Amino acid sequence: MTIIVALSVMHALGTQISGTVQQVLSFTLVGILSLIACVGLFMHPLMRLHVAPVASWRQSLPAVGMVFFAYTGWEMLSFMGEEFKHPKRDFPLAIAFSYVAIVILYIAVALAVQTDLSQHDPRTIIAPIATLLASVIGPLAGNAVAVLALVIIVANLNGALWAASRLIFATAREGTLPRRLAVLNTRGVPWVALFACAAVFVGVIGMHIVGWISQPLMFALAGQNFLLIYGLCAIAYVRQASGRWRKGFGIAVGLMCLVVLDSFGWKIVYPCGIAIVTLVLVALRRRHAGGKGHKSSSNPVHRTTHEQQKRGNRDYD
Repeated sequence: MTIIVALSVMHALGTQISGTVQQVLSFTLVGILSLIACVGLFMHPLMRLHVAPVASWRQSLPAVGMVFFAYTGWEMLSFMGEEFKHPKRDFPLAIAFSYVAIVILYIAVALAVQTDLSQHDPRTIIAPIATLLASVIGPLAGNAVAVLALVIIVANLNGALWAASRLIFATAREGTLPRRLAVLNTRGVPWVALFACAAVFVGVIGMHIVGWISQPLMFALAGQNFLLIYGLCAIAYVRQASGRWRKGFGIAVGLMCLVVLDSFGWKIVYPCGIAIVTLVLVALRRRHAGGKGHKSSSNPVHRTTHEQQKRGNRDYD
């Protein structure tokens, strides 16, 4: 909780400070994971690798949902589109380079674990990275893993606060959430949305501390939520894409999301319930706003004032 409060205050001071901190954390994390992969692949003799028969691949489906959580995060870049100086150029490059780098890094770490550790060792399932480091550097492995865990936690919290606060800010600016959440401070930071996100994070941690929700369940719920977002994005892409191959690509991505969703079981009720409640609230809000607009449409003075207010809000935003 202390880390969340400290990061929130840092973000409120401006994006230049938080951006620099995130760059340092990201480079440090990539460097540590690359070192772990190199240690496992090149400093120990490789064990024999084999591919499981196709008939047994279905047995891995229940774990796909949890594995998917490791690949979430790229969608958060879209929440920060206004932070880019040249979003049309920089956003696709950031997505492409980060995706390729992370996939290579994950494959290298996975190969290092599989080639250096025995599948019958219980530590391979519980703490593979710690076990891998312990086989190389001995007792100091615990300290190395602690540093790695701290960097991962701070980097993820920093990025999540940044991205989620911008999403809430944009949603409030468009009128779906209360307008109070779209307030900026003198440094151009949506501080109300920022501290609202921090409060939610602290609340979830508190629920875990008192035993209301377990850590695996939190990961599973977060992973399926991101997966549903990807599925909805695939639907939107199919509707807006031009050309058969683009639509086919969107349909293929949507079908893959459906296959992975099957691994979550009853937990899928949680995001579906949130989606239904959100759609109902948005529909009620639009209906209420439409009724007000219909009543005021007969008054030209009121209509002009309303249009001027909307233009002023856009200029302020």
